[in-house]
Amino acid sequence: MSDWEEKCTRCTLCCYSKLPLYDTLVIFMDQPCEYLDEENKRCTIYSDRLKLNKKCLKVNRMRAIFSSSLPDTCGYVLWAKQNHIRFPRARIVELRKLDE
Repeated sequence: MSDWEEKCTRCTLCCYSKLPLYDTLVIFMDQPCEYLDEENKRCTIYSDRLKLNKKCLKVNRMRAIFSSSLPDTCGYVLWAKQNHIRFPRARIVELRKLDE
């Protein structure tokens, strides 16, 4: 695993469906990727995820710096903030099912 990938905090929020609205709002849905093992917080196809899952986007430095869909708890976002290079434009809203 590379030094970059080791920054991941395994929050798994990037593995959930997102609904971008306008240019300034991203809504996280409560539907995880079909390849996410929620118990272990790991992708079951990690090494081939970009080939097998067309919706999966690699979190690179540019996304860490500019993406509005990465939460503040994301290790890559924390890295960008620590280096004073975080410039997201959008706000994030999370939608989660309430336990009944």
